[in-house]
Amino acid sequence: MEEKEVKPILWLKWPWNVLIYISLALLLRLWAIPVILGLMALKKKHEPKGPEEGYCLQRCRNHLTKLGWTALFFALGACVAVYIVASLEEVQYYQETEEYIKMIAAAVFVVGFFVAGIYEAYVALRDAICPGKSGLAKAIRSQMPYPDEAPDVRELFAMVDEDIAENGQWFDKVAVGKRWVFGDVVADVSRIRVVFWRNEKTYHQQGGRTRVTQVIQMIVLDDRRQEWMFELKNPKELPMLLDCVKLRAPDAIILPYDQHTQYRKKSDEEWEKVLREYRRRKGQRETRQEYAEENGGYGGWGGLHSVVLPQTAEFGSSGTVNGAAGQNVPGRLSLLTPAQVFQSHDTFERADVQVVADGLVNGTYQAVNLLLPGGCLCMDVAAGNKNDGRCLVQMTWPVDGRLHYYKTRCGDRQAAEWLMEYYDRRFTPNWSEWKEYTP
Repeated sequence: MEEKEVKPILWLKWPWNVLIYISLALLLRLWAIPVILGLMALKKKHEPKGPEEGYCLQRCRNHLTKLGWTALFFALGACVAVYIVASLEEVQYYQETEEYIKMIAAAVFVVGFFVAGIYEAYVALRDAICPGKSGLAKAIRSQMPYPDEAPDVRELFAMVDEDIAENGQWFDKVAVGKRWVFGDVVADVSRIRVVFWRNEKTYHQQGGRTRVTQVIQMIVLDDRRQEWMFELKNPKELPMLLDCVKLRAPDAIILPYDQHTQYRKKSDEEWEKVLREYRRRKGQRETRQEYAEENGGYGGWGGLHSVVLPQTAEFGSSGTVNGAAGQNVPGRLSLLTPAQVFQSHDTFERADVQVVADGLVNGTYQAVNLLLPGGCLCMDVAAGNKNDGRCLVQMTWPVDGRLHYYKTRCGDRQAAEWLMEYYDRRFTPNWSEWKEYTP
């Protein structure tokens, strides 16, 4: 069945939609808010594949809302100016010097408010009317291989729009595609080296009252040491945004905001070391992926086949190998972090395995290998990548006294649950979910 083509609403296209919104606001005042929101929803409904003008151009034109800041700054400047005029009318020869200082300070504020208002108006109108000179266009150009030879603004915006339309996942007002992270600015995924996250409350004392503001940000530092800030409103979206960026840029490191200044102040030599570490992680990951593709599973750091006995081993009722060979093999818990730090523990308890299982969910560990005492029962879990966000789970299991190999893909929480069940030896697999690849 052919999809019915949805025709655009001409009277809600730019710039008519803006004129309609302004007219409604002037006529209906506060009552215009639900009407405007309804018109915005109607416009979005008629643009199921994204805004007709493209995400980038729409974001630039949305900067017209900054004119509200212009009005606020002008209003504050006017209020302070009225105070100065009123004070001048009361000037007397015996007025204290302190009063003159207050008026001079007020005059500085007037100038500051009007300058800030003019700047906000300039930025808003520049981005909306001349998008080629907008901050968004400048950000895209600066991340091109040769910024001076970058194409015109239409091609620049088209690159981002197509990626977000086809691959974008939205978190609040930030979208993550395969190549671009899109917000009020954009970041090239292939250039991301360090990501900082910030979710904190700031307190301001004003007129005897404490005003609390929650700051939710993701800050990206790229290979050229350029910084891109993405702001969110919903704190619940931040962890999911970071997870998505980690899948798209698996070799970048994610750090809390308190380390931001430390990285910004690094010398050129120290920054080059950061880039070398990035290249090392990338090389190791690509090597593991090639090995996995060639051998049908994850194995670059140890892997399933390297830690279990041959499939011809004979099992007892407890799942361990019969005879001395199996009895002398201790258990082992091997871990790999996103920073490619490898750990191996021969002594561990259930609580340790639970911590590891939780680490699979929150991203602390990229790969986990659990070998149970006896040397045969082994489960290997590898976190997803940018191509497939699901975990790859491989395990050995005795069937009719012989060792068989199985694998499947699942979510991280399911993988963590299976890992605990496997350790407790209460694992009851649904074989329809697993694929056997016994040699």
